[in-house]
Amino acid sequence: MDSWSRPDKVTYRRWRNPDLRGEVNCVDHSDEDQNTGNDICTPGSGRLDSQEGYSASKSRSDKAEDILRVDDVLDTIGFGKFQWKLSLLTGLAWTGDAMEMMILSILGPQLHCEWRLSSYQVALVTSVVYAGIGISSPVWGNISDKYGRRAGLIISICWTVFYGLLSAFAPLYGWLLVLRGLVGFGIGGCPQGATLYSEFLPIKMRGTCIMMMSVFWAVGAVFIVFLTVWIMPTLGWRWLVGVSILPMAIFLFFCFWLPESPRFDLVTGNTEKAMATLQRIAKENGKTMPVGRLIAHKQVCHGLLR
Repeated sequence: MDSWSRPDKVTYRRWRNPDLRGEVNCVDHSDEDQNTGNDICTPGSGRLDSQEGYSASKSRSDKAEDILRVDDVLDTIGFGKFQWKLSLLTGLAWTGDAMEMMILSILGPQLHCEWRLSSYQVALVTSVVYAGIGISSPVWGNISDKYGRRAGLIISICWTVFYGLLSAFAPLYGWLLVLRGLVGFGIGGCPQGATLYSEFLPIKMRGTCIMMMSVFWAVGAVFIVFLTVWIMPTLGWRWLVGVSILPMAIFLFFCFWLPESPRFDLVTGNTEKAMATLQRIAKENGKTMPVGRLIAHKQVCHGLLR
């Protein structure tokens, strides 16, 4: 009878998470333990349904774990066999870029003697190449942003190889100027190789690997000097110009292996293609592909002047 006459104790709950209000019952704290101004729970046994709260928090945690970004996947897969192959392939583009640039300092004296060019005419051969690079760089950037890093890089390399080979057959000085200017136009797209390469790298390896690409540029600069010593005295400058496209030609031969950037595919809506590329990287590196839903990373307006 005493238990019947004894009133239920009114308990209170300090609501720290307003989203859970209405989902749980009261908690075992009296008003002496709480501060004033809190929500009143209904009288009852005073037991919190911890199982329900745990299930709700667990479901939210599972949803968060199912969301993946490209950087998350690449960090999990790590740097491995795939990235080493990619380093060599994109490095060929950088080697060819260096050879096409360094050959300008070799052609000048030879053309000055063979075609009896004046000093400003020799300097113009170099200037048109840099003019082509300056004009084409934003063009190749727009092409790569619209059609893909892989497409922009391959087209620019094809352009450079084609006009580089034609410039070896230039009959007159005017033709040589035009063709070398077109070679410079193609060289303006070669830096897309570094962009494509960086989008396959884990975050912690990105700075080191991008700087490693400078090694290939140095190799190209040294290699063209050895070719000059070997070819120029016997075969002449035309053969040297033709052979200098060799690294880029090798790149084109193996470019079928080169995949598109998964980040570009994801941003453009090709989620399945991006997942297939990441699975391929994981397979070649001998790692397990993380399970989850791939989403694009959203930039939050950093570095903008307002």
